[in-house]
Amino acid sequence: MVNVKDWYTPILIIGAVLATLIVATLFLLFSKGKDRGPQSGASFIVAIDQDKMMRDALEEVCLSEKVENIDALAPDHLRVLEAQAAAKVNADLRHADEFIREVLLRRLDALAIDEVSISITGEHRFSIQIAGATAEQCEAAEKSVGQTSFLELRLVARENDKFAQAAMASNRTPKGYERVTSGGTPALAQARDYLGQLAQDPTIPTLLARFGSPSVLYECVLEYVGPVDDDSSRTAYRPMYLSRAASTTITGDSVIRARADKDSFHGGNVINVEFNRAGSDKLARISAQHTGEQMAIVLDDIVRSAPVLREPITGGHCQISGDFTWEEANRLAGVFNAGALHIPLKIIESHFVSPEQAQKSSSKRP
Repeated sequence: MVNVKDWYTPILIIGAVLATLIVATLFLLFSKGKDRGPQSGASFIVAIDQDKMMRDALEEVCLSEKVENIDALAPDHLRVLEAQAAAKVNADLRHADEFIREVLLRRLDALAIDEVSISITGEHRFSIQIAGATAEQCEAAEKSVGQTSFLELRLVARENDKFAQAAMASNRTPKGYERVTSGGTPALAQARDYLGQLAQDPTIPTLLARFGSPSVLYECVLEYVGPVDDDSSRTAYRPMYLSRAASTTITGDSVIRARADKDSFHGGNVINVEFNRAGSDKLARISAQHTGEQMAIVLDDIVRSAPVLREPITGGHCQISGDFTWEEANRLAGVFNAGALHIPLKIIESHFVSPEQAQKSSSKRP
């Protein structure tokens, strides 16, 4: 026979513990909300501009078919070309939403905004909520959201580590940036008033490119490290020195697609990248001439990864291996696809709340 007391007493204890946890959580949330005070910020509804994608795809199809005057085409011929363009757009859109969301998060994180939330609200639509942002940050966020991603593969200087260590050991800091730590390691982060400084001095990106560079042949670009150790929600970077030579640079329009995969031979997670003919030929030449050197993957002027060219890469396919988690492999594949697709975005709605409006709204509350 089952004794009711054997199980009834533990249930009462568990229930009491859960009730205590719930009350404590609500108290903390309420206290946190009270302490924060009025919040300024912005919200956007953003969508992939499919009409522009279709126009661009149709133009690309016409170029490949050597059509000089689309207006002179017979209706049946035009429908065939439009069907080809639509197929290309649909293929590009198939996995675009997560890639675009990742790129937007990275861009807005770089603006040192305290709270950013991006959700996919429908077919190729995104809701962006920004809290605790200044007017300058809101303006910069609006510009950033509408940009098309720009991807480059660039050769890393052979003595990059030496250059980076010397730059971080010096008493110089690039204008618009501050010395910080990430995981206890020295790094750089945008100054808290970076946007204000940039508005007064538009040459700040040029000055950063010269920071610690030993020669005009190399440019200082920031490599993503992680969050800053303080509570500012800023992103930390370290300098990396890349070749300025166009002959050793591959742009995103040379990438067809990328995907995360499992390495069937050695285990672990890898990224398989496919290039078009022009990109394949250039990558084969660069990798043959610079075997053993690093090739940086740069999206929106930030280095996301810098794998070593271990052998000449031929055939238009390359595999990037490393100690990647599955999430990291998918994220890096997304970097390639976001930069390669050149997907245009458009802002459908935007709303801004200034600190003054937030204060006024807060003062009306009982």
